[in-house]
Amino acid sequence: MGALEDVVSRALEAVEDPELRRLFNKVLPSVSEKVYVILKRYPYIERLAEEVSRIKRYSIENLESLVKQAMESVERIGGKSYYARTPEEARKIIGEIVGSGKVVIKGKSMITEEIGLNQYLESLGNEVWETDLGMLILQAGGERPSTPLFQLFTSLRRRLLGILEKGLV
Repeated sequence: MGALEDVVSRALEAVEDPELRRLFNKVLPSVSEKVYVILKRYPYIERLAEEVSRIKRYSIENLESLVKQAMESVERIGGKSYYARTPEEARKIIGEIVGSGKVVIKGKSMITEEIGLNQYLESLGNEVWETDLGMLILQAGGERPSTPLFQLFTSLRRRLLGILEKGLV
């Protein structure tokens, strides 16, 4: 199953989850009200959001030159930069750098989840560990995040102790 199909499948499952519906019904009105109060108290936040949106549009429109600029900057200070057009290319590049039979400690990154990097590195004979506690708990429970904190909170009450006992203790 491809990344997009996986996201759609998990979203459809989430829609049917009564626990998730209960959580949304409880949390969303409170969050919406708090956002409104904050925006009223700090009106400059809306201007900042507009500026972030403008920067995002500019970045997307100029992506190729910005990527080139970033790669040149990394190399100018002695680093190595790599460019991959597909998840497969990215995994291959990283796999060649890492090799096999190693313990890999990696920081939280949704892009590595989206390209299936952990599984790929494990298929090369590596042991992969997360440094982020939320991701580590999900990893110990054999789960993949949609967004780590959201998934963690929805499963926390039912499973946290069991996951910690099975995977970390």
